[in-house]
Amino acid sequence: MYERQPARDPHGNTATALDHDTDPILFSVFHPGHSGITIKEKRNIKKNETDNDFKGDLMQHKDHETFRLFFDNQNGFNLTSKGAAFKELCEDQLLLQADYRGIAEPCLDTDKYQVRQTLHDIAKQTFESYALDMASSPVTAAHNYQPGGVMSIMQGHTIGRIKSRGNDELGRWTYVKLFGRSDKVITLISAYQVCNNARTGTTAYHQQQSALIQRGDKLPNPRRQFQHDLRKFLRQCQANSESIILVGDFNENLDINTSGTAKLCEEHELVDIFAARHPDIEEFSTYIRGTKRMDYYLVSRDIIPAVTAAGYKPIPLLHNF
Repeated sequence: MYERQPARDPHGNTATALDHDTDPILFSVFHPGHSGITIKEKRNIKKNETDNDFKGDLMQHKDHETFRLFFDNQNGFNLTSKGAAFKELCEDQLLLQADYRGIAEPCLDTDKYQVRQTLHDIAKQTFESYALDMASSPVTAAHNYQPGGVMSIMQGHTIGRIKSRGNDELGRWTYVKLFGRSDKVITLISAYQVCNNARTGTTAYHQQQSALIQRGDKLPNPRRQFQHDLRKFLRQCQANSESIILVGDFNENLDINTSGTAKLCEEHELVDIFAARHPDIEEFSTYIRGTKRMDYYLVSRDIIPAVTAAGYKPIPLLHNF
């Protein structure tokens, strides 16, 4: 199980609102009227660039019997140049030998036929066999771009293990149910919880807020609703005696008292597999401007003995300030 530590857009949906409320802001002359990075974030960037190395188990060549999961936050990619960015992502998955890849924030309106068709055409050209699942907000976007969303790609011989697949109607997660040994079913979920951004705008937070209003929620709180709905889904899976692998960008650290994800882990007995395998590794950031992990692999306890490696790849140092 591996994650790439995502480099986030300084004006994107994954910036934490807390820092902007408490720290001095550096305003950018290139984006008048828009806040840039805070002084605290600037310090964090320097520290993370210095300490930007592989965390945990190094990724090595795997054998045919090993199932490799990979998850990262793409913070959006477009489909210009005949979908070159997605083609590169698919080829990268082959190089990583990743049987499954979860992607947070593809930022595409995957309800549009042309978007889906382009993605499937590229996947067909790249993989011998594949299963591509996409989830985006039900709020129709004017163009292909739509904040947030989740995508997952399974490729190779593990396709034959799929029992069923699907996605959340609000674009917050995708899932695939796999047959394991002795017909044991494992539900693999890729999820994205929006950051806490209650201010006005057009971010993934506001897309989900709008969708919840359309669903009849008079006081919509996208983060609270994410936790409620995901727990309901997990209860259904566990009621069927399914094991869980939940990977995601949760935009919060498990150690804070207000972490809904920590409470979810407690309720459903899910384990942070990286911390379980590497208890002596000091806390590090999975966000170039932060100080903590916000991206996790959470697994049922019966999955732990089967995990042979877990790590984080370095943060891609591609910034636009």
